[in-house]
Formats: sequence, structure tokens, C-alpha cells
Amino acid sequence: SAKVSTKKGEMTFTVNSANGEIFKFKAFDVREKQLWIDRIRAVVEYQAQKLGQ
Repeated sequence: SAKVSTKKGEMTFTVNSANGEIFKFKAFDVREKQLWIDRIRAVVEYQAQKLGQ
């Protein structure tokens, strides 16, 4: 599982992975930021479902 941390109004966000790695991202605008966050969450959910099978 991973956790996405973000602050409203900022273009940066951080992803904390289950193994402790931290990834920092900076989007061009709010729309791009939300697109990245939505896709990262979708991949995390997909992987969690695959592991639970």
C-alpha cells in the first residue's frame, strides 16, 4: 500500500511506498496533479487486489 500526501493549492505531492521509499512529484498545474494522483491510486488499488487473490 502507498500513501499520497498533498496540500491544497500546491503543485507538489509525495508518495510514501509500503517499503519506505519516498517519491516527490511536481505537477505543471492542478489538473495534472490530480491526474497523477488518480492514476497512482488506481495502480495501488489494482496491485492490492492482485495480491489479495
